[in-house]
Amino acid sequence: MAKISDSSIRLTKLQKLILCSMILLFFLFSSYHYLYVVTSTFQSNSLRIEHTSTINAKIHIITVSDDEAQRRYQQHSNTLFCYAHRHGYHFTSINPHHYYACSVIENYYFKKHCAVIQYLIQNPNVQWLVVLDGDTFVVNATKTIDAFLPIDPDIHVVHYERFMDNEIMAGNYIIRNHPWSLFYLNEWVEYFKKIPSVGHHNHDNGAIHLHFLNMTNMVDRQTFDKCAILYNQSHDEGLYMKYVACTKCALRGKRKFTHMILHRRGQSFCRDNGLSPYKIHQLDLMFHGFKQDLTHFFQQSIDRSTCVNETNWTPILRSSLVLPDIESAKLLMRDFEKHAMDKFHTTVAYLEITNCWPNCDTDITGEALTDYMNALCN
Repeated sequence: MAKISDSSIRLTKLQKLILCSMILLFFLFSSYHYLYVVTSTFQSNSLRIEHTSTINAKIHIITVSDDEAQRRYQQHSNTLFCYAHRHGYHFTSINPHHYYACSVIENYYFKKHCAVIQYLIQNPNVQWLVVLDGDTFVVNATKTIDAFLPIDPDIHVVHYERFMDNEIMAGNYIIRNHPWSLFYLNEWVEYFKKIPSVGHHNHDNGAIHLHFLNMTNMVDRQTFDKCAILYNQSHDEGLYMKYVACTKCALRGKRKFTHMILHRRGQSFCRDNGLSPYKIHQLDLMFHGFKQDLTHFFQQSIDRSTCVNETNWTPILRSSLVLPDIESAKLLMRDFEKHAMDKFHTTVAYLEITNCWPNCDTDITGEALTDYMNALCN
C-alpha cells in the first residue's frame, strides 16, 4: 500500500486549476452515464426512498448510507424529512453503491464522498448540500441550516470538530455546489489509494486531516511530512491521536481559510451526542452517533405523514433531557470538555472553549493561542 508523502500530492495553483477543470468534465460525463446505467437499479430497489417535494430548493440535505443502514436509521431520517419540510429544504437518502462512477472505489467511506460529487453534478440548481451520516438526527427544528452558512462568498466547505476528541468530523459537512468543491472532494476521495496498512488509519476520517492541511496551502513541506509519517504509523488509537494532534498543531489555531472553515467544538450545526443521559440545550440542532431507538430522546415517534401538516414542527423531547437555560448549557459543555480532556488528552490538551462557549472566536488567538499551542504541540 502506498504511503503518504508531501511531494506526492502537493500541487501548484495552476495545476490545481487545470485538474479542477478536468475533474468537472470527467464527472459531468460520468453523471450522464450513471443516469442511463442505474435507472433500473432504483426502479427495482425494494427500499423506497422517500424525500421532500422541494426538489428545487437551494439547500439540500442528504444522508449517505447503504440500504440496510437506511432501514436501521429510519427514525433518524424521519426527523430530517420533517425538518427539511418545515424550512423549505429538500431531503433525500442516497446509496453510494448505486453510483456507477464510484464503483471502482472499494472503501465504502471514500465511496460516500464520491457519491456526493455525483449528487452535486446531477443537481446543478443546489447551492448548498448538507451531507450527513445515517445516524444523525434533529433535536431542535427551530434552528435553521442557513444560520451556519458562511457569509464569505469564497468559503465553499464547512467542517466541524468532534467535541470528544477534536478530530475533524468527516461524516457530516456542508458544501457549496462549486467547481472548487468538486476538486476538494476528489482530492479527498483519492486518499483511498493511499491509506496505510496499519490498524487505525480510520478511513476517510483519518485521511481528512492530511487532506485538510494540504488544502489550506499554509503548511510547509517539513510539517506536512512530519504528520504524514505519524499517519503511516497509526497502529493503534493512541498513535492515531498523536497524528491528529500533529495536524491540529500545524493549523496553529486557525479555523478559517481561503475556501474552508472549521467550526470549533460545540459551535456548529451538529455535535456528537455526548455524555449519558445526553442532555440537550437550546443551541443544539442535530445530534450524531446515537445508534439506538430514538424513543430515548422523543416522547413520541416521528411521523412523516403528520409533520407535513404542522407549520412549526419540532420533535417533542423528553423534558428530563432538556436544559432550562443557557447557563445550564455552559455548565454542561464545561463538564463535557473536561471529560474529553481526561479521555483524549493528546488531542484535547487545553480547555479551549470552556471560557468562551457559545461565543468563541472563529480562530484561536492571543494568550489563548499561546496556551493552546504549548499544551497541544509539546
